Amino acid sequence: MTPEDLQKTVALITSTDPKNRQFGTGFVFRSRSATAHLLTCAHVIKAVGGSETVQIEGRKAIVIVTGEEWLDLAVLRVEGWGRKEELKLGEAGEQNSEFLTAGFQEYGNTRLLKSLSGKLENRVESISQKLGERVRGWELNLPGESSLQRGYSGAPIVETKSNQVIGVVSHREGEGKKGLAIDIKELGKIWKHIDSEQLYRKLCQLGYQQQVKLFQRLVSKQNLAALLIYGPPEYGQKWLLNRLLTHYFPGIENSKVVNVSLKRRGRSPSTQVLGRDFHRFFGFENPVTLEEATQAVYQCWQTRNLVLIFHDVD
Repeated sequence: MTPEDLQKTVALITSTDPKNRQFGTGFVFRSRSATAHLLTCAHVIKAVGGSETVQIEGRKAIVIVTGEEWLDLAVLRVEGWGRKEELKLGEAGEQNSEFLTAGFQEYGNTRLLKSLSGKLENRVESISQKLGERVRGWELNLPGESSLQRGYSGAPIVETKSNQVIGVVSHREGEGKKGLAIDIKELGKIWKHIDSEQLYRKLCQLGYQQQVKLFQRLVSKQNLAALLIYGPPEYGQKWLLNRLLTHYFPGIENSKVVNVSLKRRGRSPSTQVLGRDFHRFFGFENPVTLEEATQAVYQCWQTRNLVLIFHDVD
């Protein structure tokens, strides 16, 4: 990895408060569908005013998790921002290994992005006085003209031979010729991500016996029924619904299934939402009134099973 490639992965973290001039560095370690997850230091979030005022290169950032006082790491999420490349997190790191890092420093009224090189020195551990937790890290040595500047907190430490992130810059010492980095493995103490393949395998192992029994009892005894599948967003509701309909709903292959999303409608009344979506499913050329939608549902119901699915119900 070249210094230029590394710079493409890091981002400037600042405050939405124009009076707050504090800043730090973050880097993308996961990017999916224009949603980027970035890693930085917890003290950077605190310096820019906290979770309510943190922004990344002008975009509002959401603080997913932070180690706060005992682990100086924080994970941020930025929506609609997929232009940064992601770095691969590593599992190793050896003493005297060469590394690259890139971060921001003050340059007049602007912020200068600069890459640095150095070597890993000793393994170290810090201990939280409050919780007694041990946090592993590395001592950093920056020879020659290189030196860590204020603003490098949260910058990635990329081992040169593996091109993987093995640490996160947390502190500099003196003039910046030495510093400390938190071992990237410590991230697992505050944030565990399950990718789509892992999630699929885990969901396949679940039986949903109680939900299946309730659903079977419902559809076997009732001609008209409603079922609510609730929980935090993206907690497998669609997976469970698909499982119930596919395996336990009689005649689903000949039924008419209508999907209505209530998420992206802003302040539109629910009746307008139904009118806009129903006209597509029932062949109307234009959005329909609630009465017209009701009549269409009734007419369809005379000849076949009808399943109305409302996603993202508040």
